[in-house]
Amino acid sequence: TIATGTPTATVGTSANATANTHHFISAAGVTLTLPTPTVGMKVYVTVGSSVNTIIGRNSSTIAGLAEDLTIDVANMSIGLIGTSTSAWVLI
Repeated sequence: TIATGTPTATVGTSANATANTHHFISAAGVTLTLPTPTVGMKVYVTVGSSVNTIIGRNSSTIAGLAEDLTIDVANMSIGLIGTSTSAWVLI
């Protein structure tokens, strides 16, 4: 748990992200697909010592782009927040 009320899920294979959850990526080459956002929905991602994690956009935009997000460095954390029913931004 990264904060009170924010559960952590360890992800070792490609999976769907859960809203308002911290996802720890424990393996290389994992795709974590975002849920359909709502305003204020948050998803946190921490990549361990692996690389090439893909954040699947699931038909929404990420930071205004209609592209998946690739995290190509190890030991990095990001947060995303929904700004509409079709858009995510980085926090």
